[in-house]
This record gives sequence, C-alpha cells and structure tokens, in this order.
Amino acid sequence: MPLRVVICGAGVAGSVLAGALAGRRDVELTVIERAADAGQLDAGTALNVGPNGMQALASLSPALAASVRALAFDWARWQVSLTDGTALLDFPLSDISSCAGIRIRWASLYQALREPIGAFVRYGTTITGVQGGHAIDGAGARAPLAIDIEGPSGRARMEGIDLLVAAEGRYSPLREKLCGPVPVEHFGIAISRLLVRDTSGGLIDDYAQWFNGPHRLLAYRVPPDHVYIVSTFPLAPGEPIEPGMKTAAAIAARYRPAGRPIAPACAWLLDAMAGHVDAIHWARMQQGPVCYRGAGGRLLVIGDAAHPLVPTLGQGATQALEDGVAAAELACAMLQSGSVDVPALTARIEAARTTRATFAQQLSWQASDTLLDGSDPVRDTLRKGEPAFRKSLKALFSGSHLGSVAS
Repeated sequence: MPLRVVICGAGVAGSVLAGALAGRRDVELTVIERAADAGQLDAGTALNVGPNGMQALASLSPALAASVRALAFDWARWQVSLTDGTALLDFPLSDISSCAGIRIRWASLYQALREPIGAFVRYGTTITGVQGGHAIDGAGARAPLAIDIEGPSGRARMEGIDLLVAAEGRYSPLREKLCGPVPVEHFGIAISRLLVRDTSGGLIDDYAQWFNGPHRLLAYRVPPDHVYIVSTFPLAPGEPIEPGMKTAAAIAARYRPAGRPIAPACAWLLDAMAGHVDAIHWARMQQGPVCYRGAGGRLLVIGDAAHPLVPTLGQGATQALEDGVAAAELACAMLQSGSVDVPALTARIEAARTTRATFAQQLSWQASDTLLDGSDPVRDTLRKGEPAFRKSLKALFSGSHLGSVAS
C-alpha cells in the first residue's frame, strides 16, 4: 500500500516537500491549498531569500533552484546607512556564504515551486476538521488520521492518512488543533510592507537599510520592475498600530533626519509610500516557539507554522525552504529503504531541524536590536560588522539544512 500523505499548504515548505513526493509509486499525495489558483496574484509583496535557502534548494533539485533564480534578482550585498546618506556598513554576502541569496515577488516564487505539483493540488480548499492520530491500533502503531475538507467540489472526508503535514503558515490551524495553543511573543516593533513600480531611476537596487534613530527603512528591487519597501518603528508590545501612525505625514516624520538633508533614495521611498499609503500592509513583529510534530507522530509541522520568526535576516521563507528540503530528503530516504515508520520519520525531521530553526530565530531577534526603542543604530550596526556577528551570520547563511549551524 502506498504511503498516504496530505500536505496542507502549497506555500514554500509544502510545495518543496510535495515536489519531492509527487509521482512516486509508493506515495499517494494530496496537497490542500486555500488560495484559489496556482498564481496567487494577490500575494502582492516580495521577499528576500538567504543564501542558505538557495543552497538547500539546489542540493535537492538544481533545476528547481535554477527556475526560481531565473525569476529573481540576486541578493549579493548587505548595506546599511543613515537616512541622510551616511554609510555605516557595506559588505558582499560572498564573504560569508557560498552563493548569493535572491530578491523575488511572492507570486513568482509560488509560480516556480507549484509548477511541478499542479496535478496534486486542490486549490480553493480548506481543512474543516481532523480526527485520530493518538489511538493505538491492533498492531501497536498510531492510528491513521482523517480530515474533513471543503472546496469547489463541496465537502468530503479523507481517511487513512499516514502523514499529515501542516504547512499553512504562521497562523496554522492544524498546529493549534493538534499541538495546542501557540503562544505569541511581540517584540515592540511595528512593520509595514509595500510593493510599488520602480520609478527611482536607479536609486534603489540591492538590499539596503537606512536608519533615523531606531526608525528604519529597507528596500530592494525585484523583477520585473518593482521596489519592495519595508518600514519599521518601535511600538510597545501589545499596543495597536493607530490610524494616525499610518498617515503619509507620520511616516515622513519618522524617517526625515532633523537638521540634515535626506538622502535621495530615502526621499524617493517616502514619496512612494505617500503615493500608495492606502496599499501599505501593517503588522507587529512577533514570533512563536518551535514545534515540528504532533498527533502521535503523524503530524509534521514545517515552514512558518513550525517556527514563526521575525523577518530581520530574511529567514522566514529561507527556513521554510530548509524545512522542505530536509523533510523531502529524509522522507525519500525512508521510502527508499522500504521500511516506512511515520512517527520515526517525523522524529528524525524534528531532530534534524529544531536546533537549526531555533538558532535562526534567536539570531534574527538578536539582529533586530537596532529597531528597538532607545537603541543606538550607529553603534549597534557597526557591531554587526565585527567578527563575532559575522561568524554567527556565516553560520546561518552557510549552515546545513540538516542541522548544522556552522559551515
């Protein structure tokens, strides 16, 4: 009997794992995705993927990694300045990694990762209920799971699921239902995101940050001709982002340096935000504890669902890629052996990934110190150019998806 696998979420981690299992005779695969179609054009912003994510993807599928990179620009530099243009830090990522990262639109990344699994995805579908996973059957093994789904064809029940994968993102209903409530830690930082057409005339290119006190602008170009803009500012944990904080005037006041001219790149960013203020997405930085498995070992949690973290080092989708690759490699190795033990498989994935994901979480938060109220962005940015932080960043950007945090 083939292994019956249901993956909930055709995002980054879920699509990578599905791609490795799709078409295998020893696997019966279904992917449940709530988005209406493969393109998911409403995924309207962009992201950067660290070198470690592209390194992991290339180790699993060089062709898939190449197709993703073809839709992206390289992330090749780390640049930090003040909003008056004073340079603080600028170094090539080649100093600390074996390949470049990428800058890409979410819709483009989904397009590349979902193309190989199209026949296995049920779009516009959600899981409405799940049962089983804890009872012991007559052979002394954990009983398979059953799920209720609802989609374009109506409601249905899928039974006898050997492996259920929660890959629905950081607000995973499956993780919460089968592993318990997910405590959320807010870090006292508000964040906004915006994607606009590039009319900067070359002012914005590779990944760059600008500070005015603890207030930070971040931007980079993505294909085909867009600029992704991120802004952050301190906000007490638990406090809402009030409407008055979101106006063009409030945004400009946070980033214009007092008594000094603003750098042309930053002036363009503020003008772009003012012109699209109603399209800006607002949120608060937060993370949750790492969790890779539940339901008697038949539930595997991967991607943001497993380790919601802050975006400071571009590790959200990056760690999701690492998760997907690690899960794919370990699952395929077990299938190849001919002796499949699903709880043992999820335990191996958990063991391989927990330390690595925890390290990524902790370093991402450590790197966020410049964004906090009362921080000194000059001092704290310069520290990131020192050997201690460079060593940690190299361990992240060059470490193995199978558990190593060092190159």
